Amino acid sequence: MNPCVAHLFSGQILYTGFVLMIGLMFAHERVTRPELRRLTMALIWITGLVAISTAAAQWWAMCLLIASLGIWSGRTWFADHKVPRWASISLPIVVSLSLMALDLPWTLRPSLPRSRERSVVVLGDSLSAGMGAGEGTPWPFQLRDSYHVQVHNLAEAGAMTRHALRIIQTTDQFPGLVIVELGGNDLLGGRSCAEFEHDLDGILAYLHGHQRTVVMLELPLLPGKNQWGVVQRRLARKYSCSLIPKRLLVEVLAAPGATVDTLHLTQSGHHLLAEMIWSVIGPASPAQ
Repeated sequence: MNPCVAHLFSGQILYTGFVLMIGLMFAHERVTRPELRRLTMALIWITGLVAISTAAAQWWAMCLLIASLGIWSGRTWFADHKVPRWASISLPIVVSLSLMALDLPWTLRPSLPRSRERSVVVLGDSLSAGMGAGEGTPWPFQLRDSYHVQVHNLAEAGAMTRHALRIIQTTDQFPGLVIVELGGNDLLGGRSCAEFEHDLDGILAYLHGHQRTVVMLELPLLPGKNQWGVVQRRLARKYSCSLIPKRLLVEVLAAPGATVDTLHLTQSGHHLLAEMIWSVIGPASPAQ
């Protein structure tokens, strides 16, 4: 995966984009040539909008950013020069810093409660089920073999949240920790965000009702699909579900030789994903 694309999908563009935007705003204040002022103005808007394009940000947050940049742009071109510089640029800076502060806790590696069982159930799609023998051993079984964890892999290639919802309603095989790796096919398969939310809510509600500890992998977002991330985070908070930051998954997908098509893992990719998952769940697992 191209490093720039990985940086975008990981959501870390929120931080680099806003820092660059703020730097350009201060540079814009020092520019006097009209053509350079127009260029820096355009770059400020581009970096600000790109920064928030793959963030799990509410619609009102995006509107607030656009409004603050609009107010600053208007003051830059038309305001009386007696207006203090800080007054003309403080609003978009405060908005962008606030959005980064709200997002930061979700980028941290979660800390799980201690588990009494060295057992894992995986609900997932082809990322967890694999795509065939040529792909090698899927990461759940590498987790089993490397760390001696009992694994129940209920992942299916092509699975969506509605499929997983049917599976959990017809089985009682949910010992230990439950790892939810779902949503990619919903996002890419044309389902609405409302349908995704309904099914994911059903999955997490069922598991929460059965007092299962749940860990969910956060979805890397396409530009403009912000609401999908908002839904995941809201439901994770609602059902006390730990959310593995999407930056960790993207780091695996972006590793050299980790994927065959930027989405499906090679043997090396499955190994990296198993290690990443264990780095999250391992500290909470009981000793052998």
